[in-house]
Amino acid sequence: MDAKAKTYFALWCVAALLCGATLCLIFLGGQVKSHEAGLAVPDWPLTYGQNPITYPYQDWVGNIFHEHFHRLWAGSVATLTLLLAVLLQCFAPRPWLKRMGWLAVFAVLLQATLGGLTVLLQLPTLVSSSHALLAQTFFAITVIIAFGLWKTWRPEEPPARTAGAGSLLRSAYVLIALVYIQLFLGALMRHTGSGLAVPDFPTTGGQVLPRFDAAMLTWINAWRFENTYALGLELEPVGMGQVIIHFLHRLGALAVLGATLALALQSYRRRIDQPLLFRTAGFLWALVLVQVTLGAITVWTAKTPLVTSLHVVTGAAFLGLSVLYAARAWVRTPEASGQERGHLAPDACTAPKTSPSARGLSAPSSPSGRSESFVHPVHPVHPVHPTIMQTLSAYLTLTKPRIVAMVLVTTAFGFSMGRGGALPIALHLITLLGTGLTAAGAGALNQYFERDADARMQRTRRRPLPQGAVVPWKACVFGFALALLGGGVLYQFVNPLAAALAWTSATLYVGVYTPLKRYSWLNTSVGAVPGAIPPLIGWAAATGQLNLGAWVLFMILFLWQHPHFFSIAWMFRDDYRLGGFKMLPVVKPDGQATLRQSLAAAILLAPVALLPTFVRVAGWPYFAGALVCSLWFALVCARWRFTQTNEDARRVLRASVIYLPLLLLLILVDAVIT
Repeated sequence: MDAKAKTYFALWCVAALLCGATLCLIFLGGQVKSHEAGLAVPDWPLTYGQNPITYPYQDWVGNIFHEHFHRLWAGSVATLTLLLAVLLQCFAPRPWLKRMGWLAVFAVLLQATLGGLTVLLQLPTLVSSSHALLAQTFFAITVIIAFGLWKTWRPEEPPARTAGAGSLLRSAYVLIALVYIQLFLGALMRHTGSGLAVPDFPTTGGQVLPRFDAAMLTWINAWRFENTYALGLELEPVGMGQVIIHFLHRLGALAVLGATLALALQSYRRRIDQPLLFRTAGFLWALVLVQVTLGAITVWTAKTPLVTSLHVVTGAAFLGLSVLYAARAWVRTPEASGQERGHLAPDACTAPKTSPSARGLSAPSSPSGRSESFVHPVHPVHPVHPTIMQTLSAYLTLTKPRIVAMVLVTTAFGFSMGRGGALPIALHLITLLGTGLTAAGAGALNQYFERDADARMQRTRRRPLPQGAVVPWKACVFGFALALLGGGVLYQFVNPLAAALAWTSATLYVGVYTPLKRYSWLNTSVGAVPGAIPPLIGWAAATGQLNLGAWVLFMILFLWQHPHFFSIAWMFRDDYRLGGFKMLPVVKPDGQATLRQSLAAAILLAPVALLPTFVRVAGWPYFAGALVCSLWFALVCARWRFTQTNEDARRVLRASVIYLPLLLLLILVDAVIT
């Protein structure tokens, strides 16, 4: 890298730092609003008449902390923005980058002015909403600057516009416009007190198809009155205007979801010649599903500050990623041509599709050091006219029955803990039926989308789809039908919250985790989220709500999955490499990251596993047993960390399979004892 390239890279690092700092600032601003701390410091630009920088830390109490820290961070972002503009003026090779730098300075100064007016005018709706929307716009500007600098220091010449990407670019523009409308509606909803104007989801005011009549408004205000004391919130009666604003925000979310899906499908059709846009669209789809899930959780948890702020910052991240997609569609992507200096050749997803037997996949080196060919052609092993039992067995295997069994166990456990007394057997069984059907459908869809990779892997090549025992389109229809039926059973016979959680788990598993396995090692942590939702389903089915005890169970299951699945990924890392999955042991083959994260998760699991005692889900007998079990599990993971052998990875797997049921059994035994 020559001196000029190093300069451009340094500029890009400053721009990337500004992007990250801006996202943090948006999160902090969300925390200010979520805690209603906007007037906790009633003067501006001073803080209780003092210099904000020297304001005593011991006075940062209550909501003053959120507002004052937000102001200090905003000052840091403004300083960094000015520094970047000056550096761009001195070193940027393109005039438009210099202009964008000064535009960012203007935006941050305008943002500071709106923030000051928000305080001085005591939170006027229009000014506060504009302040929130301008923050998202400023972040989009920083993304454009960072992208421009990246394209400057990587190739020698400015890249040309991508040929044939006009339709993708137009779709990206439509998506950005819809996102802006949605962000404005979200800001308006937050600053008009409409966040819980519709307190239920996915229904609206207790109705599947809202009529916006007096009965609906009466139901909403009755709910707010009944839950004011229970939630510890000041839920004043709302008017129909606030209900409509909230409902428009939900419709906006549906529009953005549809536009993102359309863009993802367009990108999928161009995945051969535009692989980078296809990957970006995949991340957009994953992020919009996360955002919709956070929006639902915001309603279900009655606007818990942390969840609400995450919802806000995820919206900003989605806007930034949409702008990045548009920028990538505007220029020629290096992956499409493979000609620009400093870039690798296109990956496997850009190659023309051929049959597995025609392309031959490179296997790990043999013991002799020579690379061997690893080819598993797909040959149906079932007869042309299979028997009914063979067909049933194939479809049963398609549902991943072992995973479904674990889902049912954790769902039943969540139901039992949430109920806390005699179990209504009929409701319990219906909950298990709906959850099991949804999980089975998700498993079938997962196998449908991974059928090509399964055919290349030793441990999965005998599944029904690689064997030809089930026609792919039938597997897809079968999976969708099971998932819809399972959620429908929960919605009709249990409650909407349980149904929404089941569908959320299936959507995250199929729509986010499954494609992410091909692109990022973070898939394990992302996949742990839907894997930890079943106890929430059981708890919601039993109580109709989610409280702290439910989320403790969620965290236990979330952390437990990391050493469990990392040990599997370690033992089958060569297989995953052949399948094209970016598991952590594949991406970082030295294994250090896998071992560190497994041990870290086991260590974090130990104190979290003790929390049921402190949230009154379990008593002290459970505490003692959980402490012993957690220390034992952490020691097993620690041994694997230092030996780094397959045998100890297998010990971790066995220990994880023993640990979780033992922990659940301890809670049940504790309930009987105490």
